[in-house]
Amino acid sequence: MLSIPLYAAAIVYLAFLFVFLVFLSINVRHLMLTGSNTAVSFLVTFIVLILIILTCWQTWNFLQSADWQRPLVIWDQSWMGSANNNF
Repeated sequence: MLSIPLYAAAIVYLAFLFVFLVFLSINVRHLMLTGSNTAVSFLVTFIVLILIILTCWQTWNFLQSADWQRPLVIWDQSWMGSANNNF
C-alpha cells in the first residue's frame, strides 16, 4: 500500500496559496503603477479580495476537524482484486 500523510496535501495547498498571493500582489501593484485607478478596477479588486477571504475562512473551518496524521492512500494492491484471477 502506498500512502502519504494528509499534511502533505496541506503543504501543497499552502504553496499554492503563497503563489496565488504573490500574483495578487503583483496585480494590485500593477493597478497602482499604471494609473488604472478607476472605480471599476477597485470594485473588481475588492470583490476578488472578499472572495479570497471567504474561501480561506471556509477552508479553515472545514479543515479544523481533519485528522492530519491519517494516511492518504494513493495506491492499494487490493483495489485490483485478488491475485488469483485467471484471464
